[in-house]
Amino acid sequence: MRQGVEALKANEIVAFGRLMSASHASSRDDFENSSAALDTLIEAAEAAPGFLGGKLSGAGWAGCTVNLVRVDQAAAFAESVRTVHARKLGITPEIHICHAAEGALGREIA
Repeated sequence: MRQGVEALKANEIVAFGRLMSASHASSRDDFENSSAALDTLIEAAEAAPGFLGGKLSGAGWAGCTVNLVRVDQAAAFAESVRTVHARKLGITPEIHICHAAEGALGREIA
């Protein structure tokens, strides 16, 4: 977590994305709390335009990922992931494009 905080403080978004992806790999490989559907979402995301990093979200075993994407490529990213995932698993995922905002009360993470 500290590396992520430091990357964000230094505005090193690419490094932060790599940390997100490493977190997913750890969840998948070390804790085995991912699933084929989640791994397929991440694989589709990694190949999509604008991808910077991604990981499962929540407790795993379900079907939600969070991806860091270049803002100017968000729509193309979403369409690519939607198409690839539907082709591979026969399920069209819901994709929500969100934008980062200042945290609760604007506080920094210690």
